[in-house]
Amino acid sequence: MTGQPDPIMTNDAKLETILYAWERRRLTYNVVLFVIGAALVAYGYRQFRVSLSDLEIAAACVGVGIAANLAYFAGPIAEMYSLVFFNREWLPPLRNLVYVVGLGFSVLVLVGGAFAAMVMIALSNQ
Repeated sequence: MTGQPDPIMTNDAKLETILYAWERRRLTYNVVLFVIGAALVAYGYRQFRVSLSDLEIAAACVGVGIAANLAYFAGPIAEMYSLVFFNREWLPPLRNLVYVVGLGFSVLVLVGGAFAAMVMIALSNQ
């Protein structure tokens, strides 16, 4: 799944290509997580009548968004390490696979965290 390095491009140009390829996907990543996160917040708020202010909910959402975007860097960093330290370039199918797996993992963490919060809220309301 990895290709041989392109001898014509410099490493700087290759790194720029890698970063551009990943940044093009960031908006989709954020939209998917935002939609799922908003649905979870709406469900949890309605289901459990959470006594948090709108500001507290917004602050938690911003914190989750920042954490998700920091986690997003794992993909481009892994690809850059592959190029710089192992002299291996990723072909687009590998980049796509890593993106999809990373997005799936992020969704699982988001849903799992929301589920854990809902269980804690339900237990504290009893």
